[in-house]
Amino acid sequence: MIHIYCGDGKGKTTCSIGLAIRALGAGMRVAFMQFLKDSESSEIIMLQKLDNIDIIENSNIYGFVWNMSDQQKKALTHMHNKNMCSVFEDIKSGKYDMVVLDELCGALSCALLDRNIVIDIVHYCRENDIELVITGRSPAEFIVEKADYITEMKKIKHPYDIGVTARPGIEF
Repeated sequence: MIHIYCGDGKGKTTCSIGLAIRALGAGMRVAFMQFLKDSESSEIIMLQKLDNIDIIENSNIYGFVWNMSDQQKKALTHMHNKNMCSVFEDIKSGKYDMVVLDELCGALSCALLDRNIVIDIVHYCRENDIELVITGRSPAEFIVEKADYITEMKKIKHPYDIGVTARPGIEF
């Protein structure tokens, strides 16, 4: 089935990690791929210690999209596409029972990823009983149409609104 954790509230990645850990506990094999983030997130440090999970990270991150040059966006798009094609080959080989695509929605909405690769993965996972978990603020309509679960995190209040920056162990 296809799961989406979306919205402007905190907790999308956290929910996807909880589901991945539940899957690992049940003996499933998991791919966890992040877009638009680097490896400094505390959750990645813990996930790397677990068996039966592959972490696919950005090797280069250039900060927020609105601060990136066109060349940085092009390089990031190339890396995202390369990683997605590699993960797709692993999916087709039967390597994974669950695939988490964290912040995929943001990469798609910023045109930092080939939409056709995502369409192919969504269709393949749906047809081959692979759990697909997608996170991000505004999911593309073609993903929403295929989704079985959609959970929206809605921000009511957040410390960032009063200038509190992201804190280790809480936001990253």
